[in-house]
Amino acid sequence: MLFSNIINQFHIHSIVNEMGKSKVGTCDPSVGATRLLWVLAHDHQDEFVKVGKEEGLSIGVMNAVELAAMQKDAGLKRWQTITVLKHLRHCFNGKVAVPFKDTELFSDEYVKPITKKFEFEHENGDREIILCDYQNVADVLLLVLADIYAEQALSPEDVLRVDFILGGDHGIGAFRLCFRTVVKLKTGALIHKDVGVGTVVCKKDSSKVLEACIFNWLTTDLEKISQSMIVSTTDECGQVCCGYSQKSVVGQPINIYIVGDIKWLCMLVGMEDMAMHWCVHCLLSKEEWAKEGHEKGEARTIKNIKQMAADKSKSGAGRRGVKNYPYWDFIPIKRYGLPLLHIWMGIFNNIDDYFMDFVEEHIVKLPPHENKLKQDAKDLTQSISAKIEALKAWVQLYNTGHTLTDLPY
Repeated sequence: MLFSNIINQFHIHSIVNEMGKSKVGTCDPSVGATRLLWVLAHDHQDEFVKVGKEEGLSIGVMNAVELAAMQKDAGLKRWQTITVLKHLRHCFNGKVAVPFKDTELFSDEYVKPITKKFEFEHENGDREIILCDYQNVADVLLLVLADIYAEQALSPEDVLRVDFILGGDHGIGAFRLCFRTVVKLKTGALIHKDVGVGTVVCKKDSSKVLEACIFNWLTTDLEKISQSMIVSTTDECGQVCCGYSQKSVVGQPINIYIVGDIKWLCMLVGMEDMAMHWCVHCLLSKEEWAKEGHEKGEARTIKNIKQMAADKSKSGAGRRGVKNYPYWDFIPIKRYGLPLLHIWMGIFNNIDDYFMDFVEEHIVKLPPHENKLKQDAKDLTQSISAKIEALKAWVQLYNTGHTLTDLPY
């Protein structure tokens, strides 16, 4: 047995030396050991960690239960635990625990999500299984505010107001809902924190999809926030606790804002699929706002949207893009933000298109037949887009009992 162990050790050292050889023939055992350990740590992590611990090395990561137990025993708040983990990670130059979100299920500060799974049929007849989860935004908002108070060592007297900014967007197979909490201090300073509160796994988001899963829950919570004031008190341990009260009670007011792309904003105010044709903030059509130096359009308001939605005598362009009642009539249109990211992307695309046109016209000129093909492709794309929009408009009108003559095109 002893002889066998000696032989095995000899082979291991030989392997380390071979793996440490360079192209010029020199041998560095430390390089060979590093290469071998990298393979073992990557492909045999459990065994690698076990041997390291047996040799007295500080190696391994805390699982979700161990991390939650540490947080509970030490009496740490969520933000304090995250701060400790950041320092440990920096000190040990590596991961020391599973992601903190994995432990939230065991935390007193955890808002349990509502989940739902159902089959949904789209307007074109396609069916898919929709999965969704949603956390009560009103409850999560209170936890976020308590975190901000604790992290910044604030007292309720330091705060002027609280802004709640809700955003939603679809991408990579799912619709995601999040919000930013902005606390404005009396000094003028702004402090913010972002939180994700909902996911809908679906191929395409639409009002019908979101109505079938998260909209009812979200609307109830937003109504509660809009009708309340934030009341903050300090307990015997010096921790700030936040809650809601009626607006007649003294507290910090909450301003609700909505952000996202134009498609999302139009859907919320009752103008679904009208983003390419009508302005969400005023009553101008694309043909009107596209003119250079156009006059400022009449402001769109919740009141005139509801009046148009109720008026069945108007059709087509006379409806100014309004199809339905707004989902949240307690949030004024002036609090629907402009999608600055998409605006900047559009500006950059215009600059890029102009630059390429300049190059092709003055520097590397395209032959006539390529110019014709390029223009034909643009015309065809515009024609297809227009017909797709016309088809959508017709389907919408047909489903509400209208006829072909009511089409706005």
